[in-house]
Amino acid sequence: MTKPKFETPDMTQKNIEKIAQLFPNCITESKDENGKRKKAVNFELL
Repeated sequence: MTKPKFETPDMTQKNIEKIAQLFPNCITESKDENGKRKKAVNFELL
């Protein structure tokens, strides 16, 4: 018997990917709380 994974999908990153498809120049990088790089939206450009 396998146990189900109780992880929620990161909807923010999925939405950023969708915005990146429409407005690729509005995507930038930032660091999360652990210091890892992640994609972010530059709302001033958007």
